[in-house]
Amino acid sequence: MKYRDKIVQLLYSRNILKAVMAVNIIGTFYGFYYYRFQLLETSGFLWVFVPDSPLSTLAVAVSIFLYLREKSNSYIDTFAFFGNLKYGVWTVFVLLYMQEGFLAYQNLPLYIFLIVSHALMVLQAFLVLDYSEISLKPLTAVFSWFLLNDFIDYWLGIHSSLPREAGFSSPVAWTALSLTFLGFLIVYIKKVN
Repeated sequence: MKYRDKIVQLLYSRNILKAVMAVNIIGTFYGFYYYRFQLLETSGFLWVFVPDSPLSTLAVAVSIFLYLREKSNSYIDTFAFFGNLKYGVWTVFVLLYMQEGFLAYQNLPLYIFLIVSHALMVLQAFLVLDYSEISLKPLTAVFSWFLLNDFIDYWLGIHSSLPREAGFSSPVAWTALSLTFLGFLIVYIKKVN
């Protein structure tokens, strides 16, 4: 057996997938805790647009849960891939781009934890994509959701709390929008086309 095959076999073992699922559930709870103040400051009908990373990690946990039971839901799988790719890359970018601002009110261990945990979100996005069956309909629906989320985040200012403003023309907004289109292209090329 090739070295790559052994790694793939290990990643898809039930115990590893259960561990990834458990870590995502814990991460989801921590993420909602992290966003607690922003949620309290946001109108209730917009709450679903605030905790982007926690909703994405929850989708991964549900996707893996279904996969372990030999079931699937293309909408959940697509959302899990998009969310983890997008907010994993976006968060690492923003933390590095606005490093001084974040380090002014976060301690260094939390800052490093946020970078590492969000970088790992990108890796697990591709884990989900690998076992998923995705057609054009869920891809279009999820892509539309993330475009709407970008609009609400940067037009209405509902995005994650940042050390400085990030309006529609900021590098932060353009990175988010670019990642939405990148997610669409990856899924379309690998799964739909």
